[in-house]
Amino acid sequence: MQKEFAVKTGINTEIPEAAKTAIVDTNKQIIKAKTVQNQIVHATADAIQKNIQTWNNSASDFTDLNKNIIQSRISTFTQPKN
Repeated sequence: MQKEFAVKTGINTEIPEAAKTAIVDTNKQIIKAKTVQNQIVHATADAIQKNIQTWNNSASDFTDLNKNIIQSRISTFTQPKN
């Protein structure tokens, strides 16, 4: 409808080929940039998840180690009851 009105009023609606190419190329670059950005976000999220998992495992191991040290010290000072 808009193009029909423009044609009737004598407005040139043709876009130069260079402008079309520039628009297409710009869109392709934006898509590539967004794709790379999404890959970075996914890689960062995966790294954060692995770091949290490692931290949780380390905290659990540290807790177990402390528990074993305390048990060892307690058993050293307590005498077995006969």
